[in-house]
Amino acid sequence: MDTADKPKDRTARPAEGRLYVLDGLRFAAAMSVVAYHVLSDNGRLWGGGAWDQAPVLTRMAGYGWLGVELFFMISGFVICLSSWGRTPSEFVASRLTRLLPAYVVAVIFVSALLTVWPLADGRPYLTHVFVDMTMLQQFLGVPNLDGVYWTLFVELDFYLLFAAVVAVGVTYRRVVAFCGAWLVGALFANYTQDKLLLALFEPRWAPYFILGITLYLIHRFGPNLVLWLMLAVAGLIAVWSMNGRVAEFNTDQHIIDLPIALAAVAGFVAVLLAAALGWLDWIRWRGLVLLGGLTYPLYLMHMRLSRVMLANLADDIPFWPLLGLIVATALLLALLVHRLIERPVARVMRQRLRAAFARINAADEPARHRGHTSTPNGDPATAQVRARLPVDQ
Repeated sequence: MDTADKPKDRTARPAEGRLYVLDGLRFAAAMSVVAYHVLSDNGRLWGGGAWDQAPVLTRMAGYGWLGVELFFMISGFVICLSSWGRTPSEFVASRLTRLLPAYVVAVIFVSALLTVWPLADGRPYLTHVFVDMTMLQQFLGVPNLDGVYWTLFVELDFYLLFAAVVAVGVTYRRVVAFCGAWLVGALFANYTQDKLLLALFEPRWAPYFILGITLYLIHRFGPNLVLWLMLAVAGLIAVWSMNGRVAEFNTDQHIIDLPIALAAVAGFVAVLLAAALGWLDWIRWRGLVLLGGLTYPLYLMHMRLSRVMLANLADDIPFWPLLGLIVATALLLALLVHRLIERPVARVMRQRLRAAFARINAADEPARHRGHTSTPNGDPATAQVRARLPVDQ
């Protein structure tokens, strides 16, 4: 291929080229989900106070669940970005260190909270708490300790699928092929309604991840007809998906309008597209990095925390002070978890995982010298690694 025909790699960005807007969008998505759970989903716990005191805000909060769709788009964008040039072991290590530290702390916090101040569904079973800590509860048929954990199962599914690309090496062509194959698999899963295919290809959520991945490709290589078509097809499937989502959230108390929900998703795509094209590079406020860091622990802990606080304080504290107290408490807890636990634990965990994978890779290296005679210890490199291992391994 002639050099002039090669896609332009736009990743050579200045040091300040971090997409700060992604951090801001992540925080906005988290806060929209918080607003939904605190004002809309917990409406009965307010005793009608939310609708009486803040009808406009509460109606807007009724659409806050759309933050999940934004989360999935951002995830597609960021995972594609962060996995470029990484080995499978590096990909696994990055995902584990990103997800587990804050999650385990959140499970411990929520289980302790519900043990001291149980809600209508009672205190958590200790065995369920331990299973939830593994993040594998949905595979084992164990209920989520917190309702928001369902999205982590979808994220894990996405990582599993994208790991196939990482295993062979992430390239422009392979990522495009991956998106096409995933769309076809999602459509086929929806057509057959096969449980295994539905669980693997997640037809309801696939278009949002693919939208994010495609937007990252536009960011890295620039737009072209193939990427515009991928955006269009994924967007149309997202419209189909939104019909079911709106039906789920429509109740006697909360009326969700499909056009408003679609307009919100279109707005998400527009902002991400503007970021991908570099139009928002002027946004460089470093405070957005901190807000983005709060997103994950805030998302994990806010739902049960808000319900416990409402159940115990709604009769004694007026609406607006209690609303402020709930949000401030959730943000403070997220900050403490992020600064004191998530970042330091992730750093140590990343170092240990890299060392572990390095030893595994070294032990798997073939003999460097073809004339080497096999011994019980294998090749010299493997023998050296084994010599450094503890006796019980």
